[in-house]
Amino acid sequence: MRLSKRLISTLIIILILLTLLFSYGYVDSSVSYKYEVQADQYAGLVLNNHQKEIIKDITNSKDEALACILLMIAAITVSINEPTFKGKIIYT
Repeated sequence: MRLSKRLISTLIIILILLTLLFSYGYVDSSVSYKYEVQADQYAGLVLNNHQKEIIKDITNSKDEALACILLMIAAITVSINEPTFKGKIIYT
């Protein structure tokens, strides 16, 4: 498989944008948790479906952002090491 610098750079930019998007989702869900869920949990009330979805969104957004960060690190590593294998990746 042949990789070009342009492809790797485009991939890194896309991963940065996705990381920002999922990080925003994490922060937004965390704020929603603080104002909509936390008080009911402290009071010992049963959570409704909307509140359960907020908690689920927090974990999903965090996992997605971390996955994008790991993929970005992998893409940057390939970008840095690319001259050593001259654009060819051989899978064994």
